[in-house]
Amino acid sequence: MTYNKDVLVTQFTLELSSYALDIMSGVNDVSEAISLLLKKVGEKFSLSHITVLEKQRNLPCFMATYEWYTSDIEPMRNHIFSFSEEQKNIFFKRMDQSEEIFTYEELKGFKEAKKMISSLKQNKGDNMILCALKQNNNFIGFINFETRNKIESFSPEEISAFLQTKRILENFFLVCRANQEAQKRIEQVTLYDPITGLMKYDSFLEQAEFIYKNDSNNQYIMFYEDINNFKYFNETYGYAAGDEVLRLFKQHFMSYSSSYIIGCRIFSDYFIGMTILKEPLIERKLIQELQMINYSFQKKIQSIYPESSIHIVSGVVLIDNKNLDIQTYIDNANQARKIAKFNRTICVIFNKDMEAERKKYYRITSTAEEALKNDEFYFELQPKIDLKTKRTVGAEALVRWSRPDGTVVYPNEFVPIFEQNGFITKLDFYVYDKVCEYLLHRMKHGKEVVPISVNVSRAHLKQDNFAKKVICLVEQHRIAPEYLEFELTENIFLENSEQAKETLIELKNYGFKVSMDDFGSGYSSLNLLMNLEFDILKLDKDFLTDNIISKKEEVVIKSIIRMAKLMNMTVLCEGVETKEQVAFLERMDCDMVQGYYFGRPMRTEAFEECICS
Repeated sequence: MTYNKDVLVTQFTLELSSYALDIMSGVNDVSEAISLLLKKVGEKFSLSHITVLEKQRNLPCFMATYEWYTSDIEPMRNHIFSFSEEQKNIFFKRMDQSEEIFTYEELKGFKEAKKMISSLKQNKGDNMILCALKQNNNFIGFINFETRNKIESFSPEEISAFLQTKRILENFFLVCRANQEAQKRIEQVTLYDPITGLMKYDSFLEQAEFIYKNDSNNQYIMFYEDINNFKYFNETYGYAAGDEVLRLFKQHFMSYSSSYIIGCRIFSDYFIGMTILKEPLIERKLIQELQMINYSFQKKIQSIYPESSIHIVSGVVLIDNKNLDIQTYIDNANQARKIAKFNRTICVIFNKDMEAERKKYYRITSTAEEALKNDEFYFELQPKIDLKTKRTVGAEALVRWSRPDGTVVYPNEFVPIFEQNGFITKLDFYVYDKVCEYLLHRMKHGKEVVPISVNVSRAHLKQDNFAKKVICLVEQHRIAPEYLEFELTENIFLENSEQAKETLIELKNYGFKVSMDDFGSGYSSLNLLMNLEFDILKLDKDFLTDNIISKKEEVVIKSIIRMAKLMNMTVLCEGVETKEQVAFLERMDCDMVQGYYFGRPMRTEAFEECICS
């Protein structure tokens, strides 16, 4: 029986193309798919070995990435084949310009291919065809077809078949790799943070929990990191510089911590990570290590950005109970971080006392909405006294929480928590509304009305409509603005300077009085007075530590009062508790006082008696 060899080649090419399409649609693993295709070719032409060798990026070598071979052949996958700079300049250039296929006889004439010929002989091969792999006309590697069956040459028909086969293999290989690279990019986007390359939160949770729950030989710690003043850094140097700081922080921590396992950037400048605890936990030693890591990072950034003031705050927790889920440990580490930030320290390690505080935190936050709905919150009024007339000329509204069992929760227990979770904005406007109702009630009944001051949380300054909402509220209640005073603390201006200034101006323009609360508790009070116009200056209670006022304290207090009056501000001193303090403030020409000596915070009914008296 006779047959046409060209027909044979064409039939096999069609057959291989069809087979390749079937594999691509039915096999998910790229390596398996390419191996099946190579096997099809090898068996068809009675070959011994087919190897795909890829040029390694930026390295002078090839790597055997895929192969098919008969049972008596030593596998070569993952083997490295190096080449010299001379071979690169000559051999690769020929590959780029060639007809894409080299026979054994041709290769023997290239000194640049002597290593390949030597390798073939060592493996007892007797013939080979080398086919260049290209992508966008650039040489990226080759496919090597070998025989070890004493066939010294291939026929022109077989070579033609190899060339057609090579093109199908090349296209199939490149398509599969392109799909593989696309899948990697999708995974990079979906599973990893695009800025730092760290895994995203969900992946971190899954992997971290799997690690510590399945490792009985090691103990782990969870850390929670916060880059302080990062927002200011972004505003000063730009977001591109901010992104670079995030990348540098990831690299810095991983390079310093030899026991680093996995990490994650939760959002913005907040990071979490898990490390092996190589020895029993010694808190002092661990804190010192983290202080060193954090301080060295701070110095590194300052060497690049000399005017920056960022520093790292860390919260750490020991993972000591495999029955607890990973989220609990992250929450505990975060609580330790918040405590460190509040106390202006570098690192805090979570302990059992903090656990009790955390439970309290969740108890308060989980009941807040329902409590507001049920009117469990109310306000008390603390009188403000004119020192000359000793009459009640105003009051400060202070929120209280009356639980269903009759117990009263004081602000120091819930206000810091509400400031953390943002609920304070709802609570403040609830109090503003109740104060307006109270003022309106007294007006309608022809009773004397005095201005009432209310506190403004820093959380309000994260929104740009605070003043507008306040104005809308008083207009609904038809309250004259001079009866409401808004107390802003120094920290509000330091953290949200521009927004705070705009808010102050809007409030004053409408007719509200604005006071600077806790004056002297920070370090920038005088600077703020030079740039902003307050109606009232409230001296912090720390100015009156006891009944005996030193000469220096007297000079400071007198100077502040005199300065405030020259700037047309009324001066009020908080925390006045004794007769001696009252007498001293009278001598200093202070305008008003507020404190236990004249009255504690009280219900509105009791306050009305103060007004009458």
